[in-house]
Amino acid sequence: MKQEYRNYAKKLEEIGDKIISITNRTARLNEGLVHTKKELIENQNNARVATENYRLLINELLEMKVPSVVAGEHNGLISGISCFVHGHSLMRDSINIDENTVDKKQMAQGLAINDIGLGTVKRSSERISDILTNHYK
Repeated sequence: MKQEYRNYAKKLEEIGDKIISITNRTARLNEGLVHTKKELIENQNNARVATENYRLLINELLEMKVPSVVAGEHNGLISGISCFVHGHSLMRDSINIDENTVDKKQMAQGLAINDIGLGTVKRSSERISDILTNHYK
């Protein structure tokens, strides 16, 4: 495999680790339960921080030197992580601290958009891996 491809793959691995780290720090509210104000504040803050961190990852992806053979798939990664930003923003905004409530419909929309992003990131990552390892041995 060309060195350019190795460097790109290594950088993507680092970004993948960051995605996992961000995701692991973002707890989901359990539907149907009454939550304390402290839990709501914590979840809202976690969603805010996740949104900011995902935006930073998008910037990293935009600044990377991308091999032309995976340019489309790379854009798929950006699109998927953009879904994470949008989904987490909806989840964050679904929480009303003053009224101690969660807009369940908006929370569900955020989770659904997040799941779409997850599928997009997974498919794009798999295609990038296939292209770089199988097509350019």
